[in-house]
Amino acid sequence: MKTGRSQRTFLFFTIFSLWVLKVPPLLANDLFKPDAPEHYTVQKGDSLWGIAEHFLKDPSSWTEVWHATSDDDTPDLVYPGDLISKVMIRGAPLLTLSRRSAHKTLPPSRSKTLKLTPKIRRVTSENAISPVPLEALDIYLKHSRLVNTPYIFDKAPVIFSHGANRMTAVTGEKVYVRGEFSPARNYFYRIYRKGRTIRDPDTREILGVMAHDVADAFLTQINNSLATLKIHSNRSEVRVGDRLLPDDNFRLLTAFFPKRLKKPLNGKIAATLNGAKTTGLYGNIIINRGERDGLRQGDLLIINKKHQKQSMSQDKPSIRLPAEKVGFVMVYRPFQRASFGLVLSAYDEIKVGDYINLNP
Repeated sequence: MKTGRSQRTFLFFTIFSLWVLKVPPLLANDLFKPDAPEHYTVQKGDSLWGIAEHFLKDPSSWTEVWHATSDDDTPDLVYPGDLISKVMIRGAPLLTLSRRSAHKTLPPSRSKTLKLTPKIRRVTSENAISPVPLEALDIYLKHSRLVNTPYIFDKAPVIFSHGANRMTAVTGEKVYVRGEFSPARNYFYRIYRKGRTIRDPDTREILGVMAHDVADAFLTQINNSLATLKIHSNRSEVRVGDRLLPDDNFRLLTAFFPKRLKKPLNGKIAATLNGAKTTGLYGNIIINRGERDGLRQGDLLIINKKHQKQSMSQDKPSIRLPAEKVGFVMVYRPFQRASFGLVLSAYDEIKVGDYINLNP
C-alpha cells in the first residue's frame, strides 16, 4: 500500500506532466537554455520544477523534452542521486534518466549523443522528489482556509468562555460554546480565528474571509445552543471569540484532477497569504479566480506585471507598455471565488494587482 507521501508525489507528477502540450521534436532545441548542463545529479530537496529550471528556458516545457528510460516500474519518478542527462535522440535534444546504480562513471560532457542502459534499482516511491516544493505551502495548506462570506463565519458557533475567568485555553482544557449545531452533530470541530476579508481588486466583491486554524476539539456535551468541547490539539491559544467550523475534509489528494479550460481566463493577484504587498519565489498568493471560473488543483498560470504607461513627451498621450512575464504560479487550493497559489518561478518582484493568465 502506498504511503500518503508516495501518492502525493505521484499525483503531483501526473499534474506536472499535463501542464503543457507536446511540441514537434525539431523545436525542442529552442526550449533549452544556451548554457544548459549536459548532466545534473539530483539532490535531496530538489523538485522537478527546480531541475527543469537548470535546463529549460521555460520550466513548464519539461514534458516536451522528458524521455523516461528507466526499466523499473516507476520510470517517471525521480530520486536523489539519479542522473538527468541532456542527450540527442533522433536528432532532437531530450532529457533522460539514469538511476543511481547505473551512472558510476559519467560520460564526457562534450558528448552530444548518448545511449543509456539503466539498471533496475529497488526503491520506495516515498523517497521520490516532488514536482514542486511542497514544504513551501505546507503551513498554509494545513492551517488556513477561505470562508466564502463573512456571514458564514459570523454565524458559526462562538467560544464565549473557558471557565475560571480565563481568556485562553490550551490542549486538554474545556471551552464553552454558544451557537447552532447541526442535528447530525459533528463531534470533531476545528477552531478558527477570523482574519482578513479578501476582495476582488477590480470589482471589490468579497472573495472570502481568511480563517486561521488554531485548534482541534471534540464535542463532549450539548444542551440546546450551549455546548462543551475539549481541546484535542492546538497550534495557538484558543481565545474567547474564536469560531467553530466543521472540518471541510479538504485533502491534497482528493479530486486532484487537472482540467484545461476551453475558454480564456484572466485574473489578478488579490493578496498574499502573509499579508505583504509583494512576494517572490515560493510565495503563497490569492488569485481572484476560483472553482466557479473552472480553476482546479494543479493548474499552471503565468504572472504578468501590471500594465505600465510611459509618456514619450508632454504633449503626447502615454503609451501602454506590453505585458511582461514575471513568473509562474500553480493553483493548489481552489475555493468558490478565489484560489491559493504557489509561486514556482519569479523573474522579478511579484506584486498584489499583477495579472495572471491560464495558458502559458
